[in-house]
Amino acid sequence: VLDDQMIDQGPEWRAFDVEQGEKRARTGAPMTYTIHDKGLSTTIGWKNKDSYGKSIPTRNRAQLYRLRKWQRRIRVSNATERNLAFALSELDRMASGMGLPRNVRETAAMIYRKAVNKNLIRGRSIEGVVAGS
Repeated sequence: VLDDQMIDQGPEWRAFDVEQGEKRARTGAPMTYTIHDKGLSTTIGWKNKDSYGKSIPTRNRAQLYRLRKWQRRIRVSNATERNLAFALSELDRMASGMGLPRNVRETAAMIYRKAVNKNLIRGRSIEGVVAGS
């Protein structure tokens, strides 16, 4: 027995031919550790159009504006989230400057997240810990 609680990361469906596989293909960006919410958040776009491309009526635009504002506020809700958001953007900036590949950035982000979970960040500069990861 290698692992008793192994998680299958594959699809929850089966495809019996190529056409069926293409129909059931997933869409959207893959999960990434280099974004504070792992890239799984929803963003309300700034276009005043609905999902069908039709213009949103003016009577609903104020409500949509309020929804956008609260969605932006809630996205980074507490100090840990703010720290993580800033640190991961700093990590991306440093990695871009050094020309590091994507897999190295992902690994560094995972190391930083582990340090946050173990409460090792408090009292240290974010830049220093990011550089160390």
